[in-house]
Amino acid sequence: MNFEKCDWLVDSFNSLNFNNLAHGIIINGPKGVGKKLLARKISEKIISNFQENLRDDFQNLIDKNNHPDLYLPG
Repeated sequence: MNFEKCDWLVDSFNSLNFNNLAHGIIINGPKGVGKKLLARKISEKIISNFQENLRDDFQNLIDKNNHPDLYLPG
């Protein structure tokens, strides 16, 4: 499933206010609707905004599922 092709995921992501984000987010829904994709996209945005100068390094670690602050099980 491609995140950008799923309007409901993009709409949910775009509706988040990352300047005033809660410390916890519950993502709930039936199996197969893209909850993990949404969680990954939110996590990537939070981590990449942490330090702009390390964005590429952070993205590389995330892509390899080796970032110390983010682990998504298979």
